[in-house]
Amino acid sequence: VWFVYSSAELYRALNLYLPEFATGGLSVLWAVYALALLAGGIRYRKKPLRMTGLALFGVVAAKAIFLDLARLPSLYRVLAFLAMGLLFFIGAFAYMRVEQLFRPRDGEPERGGGGHEA
Repeated sequence: VWFVYSSAELYRALNLYLPEFATGGLSVLWAVYALALLAGGIRYRKKPLRMTGLALFGVVAAKAIFLDLARLPSLYRVLAFLAMGLLFFIGAFAYMRVEQLFRPRDGEPERGGGGHEA
């Protein structure tokens, strides 16, 4: 509920004060939520949180490519694609570096979302 409410409020506020940044600002907010979900999933070893964070990052990337960049001039679009590619590369590298934190240890099942945990 908070995700939908904060998205609607941010979009409404940006449309009033910075209409050219409304869709981009929404993408930034969603990326922050995705990062929080991903970090929580890694920290607490919860696969559903990690997968939700990664899925939301995918939605943000698709939205940025197909909607947010559609109205930019060619030079800015190329620069934005280069910057996004670099950020995705850094994110993938960082994810691989912390992968051992959420992998199950020998004989220990990975904690999911709603199991009986001791």
